[in-house]
Amino acid sequence: MRLSLKHAQAFLVGPVPATVSLAGRKSPLPHRNTPGWCALPPPSNRCRRTTKTAIKSSLRGPRLQLESAAFLICDVQDKFAQLPSAQQVSYDQVVSVARSLVRIAAVAKRPVVVTEQYPKVFLHTAPSVTDALDEEKSLRVSKMTFSMMVPEVRDYLADFQTFILCGLETHVCVLQTALDLLAEEKTVYLVVDGVTSQRDYDRDIALRRLEAEGAHLTTLESVVFESLKDATHPLFKRVSGILKEHRSRPAPERPSVRL
Repeated sequence: MRLSLKHAQAFLVGPVPATVSLAGRKSPLPHRNTPGWCALPPPSNRCRRTTKTAIKSSLRGPRLQLESAAFLICDVQDKFAQLPSAQQVSYDQVVSVARSLVRIAAVAKRPVVVTEQYPKVFLHTAPSVTDALDEEKSLRVSKMTFSMMVPEVRDYLADFQTFILCGLETHVCVLQTALDLLAEEKTVYLVVDGVTSQRDYDRDIALRRLEAEGAHLTTLESVVFESLKDATHPLFKRVSGILKEHRSRPAPERPSVRL
């Protein structure tokens, strides 16, 4: 949510003294004895604890179920291979994570949406990703808007509440896709080893914002094993083989999330 004067005024109690100008800084703040001055008492410790508990409860949501999730692959296009990428996560790693998610979705018969941002400039999705798609359970869409949630995608995913998201770039298309979903009270699992930007700080700030907005930051292995729940799941062996192949790739030299 973006802060505005309208939201800021919600914190004022009682009439605003004439000595205060909300638009400028020259008028001094009123003294507590000024007529019309009113202040809220400081919150009690109990109030603080209750507020924190309410926030945590609102962000917790239901546990992830593979059988109810849809997969979103955002703009993993060939042009980004020619551009610099953050040192934390390379373009090649994003491609590997995206391919793994697409393969797992195909095994589990889950829907996948793959978008391409302005293909005339950014070219097409990496072939290793599209080659793994189950054509009967996937949708490929070209777009000009930064968010993946164009009308065609919204219609395709209308019945889903939980989404597993990866792609490019973290601070632009991935960010706006996640924000659109969160605004509709959807549950978003953001695979942080499968998202990157050209600059580390853009990626870092976007991840911090998305976590604050309510997205669940996770990793490829974590989100997959959480969705399976235990080793008795009928897809466990097949999915484990896909993850084993992914692990054979070199790990990033630096942590993928900075705090």
